[in-house]
Amino acid sequence: MKYAFSFISTMLLLNSIYCQVIIPGTYQDDYFRMVSTFSKNDNRPISIYPSILSNHHLDSLKYDIHSLLIQENPEKKSRFDLTDPILQTSYNTKYPSGFNDGPIWSGKGLNTALSLGFTGKTGILRYSLNPILLFSQNQPFKNVDGPYNKGPFQYPFENNIDWVLRYGNSSMFKMFPGQSEIRLVKNNFTIGLSTQNQKWGPSRINPIIMSNNAEGFPHLDIGTARPAKSKIGFIDFKSYWGLLNESKYFDNINNNNVRYITGMSIGYRPIFLKALSIGINRILYTNINFLDSPFSDAFAQFSAIFKEGDAKTFNGITTNDYFDQVASVFMRWTFIEEGFDVYIEYARNDFAGGFGDFITQPDHSRGFTAGFTKLIQFSPNKIMNISYEHTSLDTYKNTIVRATPTFYVHGIVKQGYTNNGQIIGASAGPGANTDFIDLTLTTSNAIFSFNYYRLRYNDDYFYSIIQQNSTSPQEIEHQLILRATKKLPSMIIDFGMQIAFRKDWQYLEDNVVNFRPSMNFIYLLK
Repeated sequence: MKYAFSFISTMLLLNSIYCQVIIPGTYQDDYFRMVSTFSKNDNRPISIYPSILSNHHLDSLKYDIHSLLIQENPEKKSRFDLTDPILQTSYNTKYPSGFNDGPIWSGKGLNTALSLGFTGKTGILRYSLNPILLFSQNQPFKNVDGPYNKGPFQYPFENNIDWVLRYGNSSMFKMFPGQSEIRLVKNNFTIGLSTQNQKWGPSRINPIIMSNNAEGFPHLDIGTARPAKSKIGFIDFKSYWGLLNESKYFDNINNNNVRYITGMSIGYRPIFLKALSIGINRILYTNINFLDSPFSDAFAQFSAIFKEGDAKTFNGITTNDYFDQVASVFMRWTFIEEGFDVYIEYARNDFAGGFGDFITQPDHSRGFTAGFTKLIQFSPNKIMNISYEHTSLDTYKNTIVRATPTFYVHGIVKQGYTNNGQIIGASAGPGANTDFIDLTLTTSNAIFSFNYYRLRYNDDYFYSIIQQNSTSPQEIEHQLILRATKKLPSMIIDFGMQIAFRKDWQYLEDNVVNFRPSMNFIYLLK
């Protein structure tokens, strides 16, 4: 793998990376992930993959094409950079389709989004303003009522989740703060206010705890600016406090529109075994009117993992389950010289009753993701990336023994694990089972990729409700995705075509084929 990144570093988005902002839904995300995964730099991410790269580095990144490392630019006291403008367009012929694209809504019909802004620093202050302007035709499509009478715009097969399938009955035009923040960085300590998207853990397609599938929520975070070196290894840590918003298509109750979310992410890479990375991710969320004061439960993320909390009464319900929890542990092995990365993440969607309960039934409310990436070097200017990832969020088998919640759904926190109607974790959604295969060829000035994505929707609902009462078919989608990215002197053009075959749409005997052409333009300012 000696020359694996020499040609990658001379092409594609060097300017946008320099400007420190990665826009979800563009190929930037995969590019940064690949290069940082196989970098020899000790500052490479362990658990937290930000969209604003200064979260992990005191200054912006550059790629050294000779040593094949990701390094920091020389430290400067002040800097101001415009980010490269990015225009994203897509068209869905039959139904909304899109994932891991941040606040962008890819409805049926034409969708366009424009991202532009600036980043800068002065002394210990970092700042980024990168708003997104979105237009979507948001055309109507067939959507059944389901058993919960949630209305025409919501996912119909789970009651306690605010998962929007269509944002109203007309076209939409909206502006989002996007990848924006203000941050203080001193040595290796950072504190910031941000709306940026993040990925937690090793997963590439379906991060279970935190992904860039939904709009980034406003939050305060405190922790390390980049992995901190110690005598035992490198440690990456952040604590988070934020607010989640309900979409206007969920209910008409005014006093539950905002939820409180808190969590932490810890990553560790041993000094004596640098190929190994392990980590813990944990999120707790609840209705903000469950809190007794603005500072109540401020440190809930540090509570015992088996403790649910003191009983409280809300809307006539007395429960000690007023917090919902999603948590995971992960492990990955990265063999940099061999160009091979393998990982697994185990997650829980519910508190355990105690350590004995956890040992007895570790499969209770469990989910997991496992995958690998292998780089094959054909020549100094050609490299093949082969990746596979499997995700299982189906917990239905455990319901035979005990009550088991479906991932991202909660009986007390009615909106579930969502922000403005989109899932914060794995885009596949509640009860899903998926496989993703990626073949990507990178040359000196272009990238060509072929993806196959199998997505079986909500096994929990199918096996617990549908199969018990009828012979209705199981809903499954097969996606073929072709993508080509070409670098021109002052622009990068990114073209994609997704063909999706959705068998037995919404458990009906209807088969639907959706075509989704897309075209992204990145204008290089430098």
